[in-house]
Amino acid sequence: MKNQFNTNEMSWSDLIPDVISAPVKAYRYRHKIQEYWKKFLANSNLGKTNILILGRSNVGKTVFLDCLNGNANDPFYEKPNTSKDSDNEAIKIGDWHSLFRTAPGQDSLFRDNLLDNAFENTKELEGIIYLVDWGYTYYENESTRRKMIKEEGIDTIEKLKQFNLGDELDDFSKISEKIKKAFRNDKSIKWLLVVLTKVDLFYSKTELEAAEKYYIFDSKFSKLLNELSAKVGSDKLKIEAIPFCSFPEDFEWNEQEIKTKIGQKENQNNLIRNFYSKLKELQ
Repeated sequence: MKNQFNTNEMSWSDLIPDVISAPVKAYRYRHKIQEYWKKFLANSNLGKTNILILGRSNVGKTVFLDCLNGNANDPFYEKPNTSKDSDNEAIKIGDWHSLFRTAPGQDSLFRDNLLDNAFENTKELEGIIYLVDWGYTYYENESTRRKMIKEEGIDTIEKLKQFNLGDELDDFSKISEKIKKAFRNDKSIKWLLVVLTKVDLFYSKTELEAAEKYYIFDSKFSKLLNELSAKVGSDKLKIEAIPFCSFPEDFEWNEQEIKTKIGQKENQNNLIRNFYSKLKELQ
């Protein structure tokens, strides 16, 4: 006989916490939970850095991050101005999300503190991405451009390239010393990935081979990489270098211009896929 007074459809046993199903559900959705958590940390500028993105001012660290998170693919995307702060993003690598964080290129107390904090917490720091551009650094500030051209005589793209490559060497030398110091203090870092961006400006077999020779085989920059590897041990720190294109764009300097050469979107996508493939290898 049906009880007329029992209008509550919930069984009494439902009042007992489901201690078995909760862990099972947490495990089943662990990737999604981790994704939400990393995105929360990124949006809140909290959490320890997993992947640190470094490079000179104006090299394109924020645009690089926007390429990874897909924002740069928006047809209405506008390149951001030079950032003096850090940018944070939760990016998926394989099954898990990692907290990517940029450090501004300008020398500042904020930058020093961010680097010190990242190198002190190397248990969370999976690796370092160092952005280079083979000298094709774009300076947004008009007064800076005018001063470099008029007062410093950097009036051709080739002269600009040589100036930027020298500045890049100085900056990477400092980062290299920080990495060595971290290892001396038993703060090991798993890997360093040099990412050559703006490849769309020299997207040809001859030019890419020349860029590869510079960054890997025969230059002052490759010498710094070899010295770093020898100092800390190639078995302790994996070092790789790959080409990349964050945002295809023509390059202009003092009325000289180089057109982007990368062509169809699929060529850029191949470089992006290669980047993620290399990152999975390094993890």
